[in-house]
Amino acid sequence: MRKKKAARFVKESERKAYLASHLFLSEVLSPYFPQIPSSNWKFEYNAYGKPYLSKEHQVQLYFNLSHSVSHVYIICSKEYGGELNLKWYSYKDLNVRK
Repeated sequence: MRKKKAARFVKESERKAYLASHLFLSEVLSPYFPQIPSSNWKFEYNAYGKPYLSKEHQVQLYFNLSHSVSHVYIICSKEYGGELNLKWYSYKDLNVRK
C-alpha cells in the first residue's frame, strides 16, 4: 500500500520523502512495544489516507505523522491521539522582513 500511495507523487523527491517518513514511523513506534519488530508494523488508512495501526496488533497507540521533503514530525501517545499539521510559511507569506 505504501508504494502504491507513494507512486501518486509527481516528484521523485516527494515519493522518497513519503516512503522514508513511513519507514521512520515504524522505527519510532517500536520502542513503545518492543515485542513488535519495526518491520512488522502494519497500517490501515482512513477515508482521508491517514494511517493508523492495524487492529491485528491489538495495541493501543495513537500517532500522528506529518512530513515534507526535508522534515518528518511524529507524535506518539498510548493515551490520546494528538493532532499535528505541518505548514510552511515564507517571510513573504507572513508579511515579515528577514
